[in-house]
Amino acid sequence: MPIIHLIIKHKNSILFDEDTPIDENVIIEDFFATFAINTLEPEFWNINFKAYLGKMKFGNKEKVGKRCKVYEASKIYGIFVEIKIIDLNGNPNEERPLRNAFDLLMNSSTTLYLPEFNPIPRNALDQLKIDITNLIKNNGGGWFGKDVAENIGKKFVIDLANAIWYVDIRGFNTFNQKYKVPILFENFFDCANPSNYKNARPKFDFDNLQVLNRKLMNYSELSWMKSQRFH
Repeated sequence: MPIIHLIIKHKNSILFDEDTPIDENVIIEDFFATFAINTLEPEFWNINFKAYLGKMKFGNKEKVGKRCKVYEASKIYGIFVEIKIIDLNGNPNEERPLRNAFDLLMNSSTTLYLPEFNPIPRNALDQLKIDITNLIKNNGGGWFGKDVAENIGKKFVIDLANAIWYVDIRGFNTFNQKYKVPILFENFFDCANPSNYKNARPKFDFDNLQVLNRKLMNYSELSWMKSQRFH
C-alpha cells in the first residue's frame, strides 16, 4: 500500500504529522473524511479544507482539487500532503443548491474534462499546450472530474509541452535520430523557431533530458494513462 506523509493544520496548530498508508483509488475528499473520523476530534469531522502537495515537507506546495486521487496526485506533485482546515463554523442548515450532491457526483464521474488554458496564447509554447489539449480531445481523451483535469491533467499537458519544447529548440532531427519520436507528436515540432533567437541552438544536456524523462514516466504508471482513451 502506498505511503504519503500527511500534515493536518488548523490555524497555528499541527493536528497530525506522520507517514500514512493510502488506498491507490481514494480521492482526497473521501480520504480526509474517513481519516478525520478515525483520528481527529469530532469538531474536525465535517469541515472545509484545502489540500496542498509537494516534494518536501517544508516549502512551496501545489494546491490540488479534492476530487483528485491522492496516490496519482502524489506521483506528480510529491508525497507530502498538507491539509489546511479553513472553516469550523459551517452551518448545517444553510440553503443547499437545487442539484443534490449525488447528481453532481454522478455527473462528474461520467463526464470527461480537459484542462483549460488561455484561448489567446502569449507565445508559441502557450499555443503548444493548447494544441496538445486539442489532440487529447480529438482522440476521445480527457479526465473524469474537473478538479482532476485542472490539476493532474493540466500538469501532464504542461510537462509534455515542456519536453517537446526542450527538444524542438535544440533540434528535432538530432534527437529523432537517436530516440524515435512517436509519429503522433511529430506535428508539434518546428514551433520553437530557434532561428529567431540571437544565439545558436543550445545543446542537449543529458541531466535535463533525464529530468524530463522521469516526469513523463511518472504518468505512465497512473491508472488513467493505461485506459483506452489514452491509447
